[in-house]
Amino acid sequence: MKTPEFKSHGFYCVSNFGGYEIELSDCGGAARLKYYDKVSRWQEIKYNNASESYVTYYGRKILLNNFIKVN
Repeated sequence: MKTPEFKSHGFYCVSNFGGYEIELSDCGGAARLKYYDKVSRWQEIKYNNASESYVTYYGRKILLNNFIKVN
């Protein structure tokens, strides 16, 4: 079965070699990440005590405000 196409909405550079791409759902309540060629599952966008939105990637919290919008 072919996986759905990943539509990048933002990029977060973590090193000179690359970073994370993010795709937001149509409703804006979920996201999935792409790190190199690995695409995570869809997950709900959560908020910490400082009201910052984030998703997790292998146990690491990735804040959405670190991403730069593309397109």
